[in-house]
Amino acid sequence: MPPTAEVVRYEDARGTLEVQRVDARRAVFVARGHLTAALAEAIVAEGARLASAGQAVALHDWSALTGYDTEARQLCTRFMVAHRRDFADVTILVTSALVAMGVNVANMGLGGFLHATADRVAFAERVGRVQSTP
Repeated sequence: MPPTAEVVRYEDARGTLEVQRVDARRAVFVARGHLTAALAEAIVAEGARLASAGQAVALHDWSALTGYDTEARQLCTRFMVAHRRDFADVTILVTSALVAMGVNVANMGLGGFLHATADRVAFAERVGRVQSTP
C-alpha cells in the first residue's frame, strides 16, 4: 500500500471491513467474517466516494468472508446497478462457495461486469498495480 493511503476500518459484532483509500478513484476493500447489512452500507458509502470520481477501481478481498446477509448482497447489487458506469473495474477475490454464489447471482444482474476470482496470486498482482500506479 502506498505510504499516503488512508485506511478506514468498520466493524460490527459479526465482521470487519478495512478500506485502503489509494486515491480518489481507487480503493482496496478487505472484508472478514460475516458481511452484514451494516458493513454493506459502509461498502456502499465508500463506493459512492469512488463513483463520484468516475472510472473508479474497487478491488475487494472477500477471501476471509464466511457468509453474508441477503440484505447485504442486495444493497451492494443495487449500488452497482445504479453506478455501473462510474466504475472501470470491480474485482472480487472469493474462496467461500457461498460467497462466490452470491457474487455470481449479483453479477447476473450486472451483465457480467464484476470480475470474481479465486486466484490469490492474480488478485495480489492486481492490487499491487493499483497501489503502485500514480
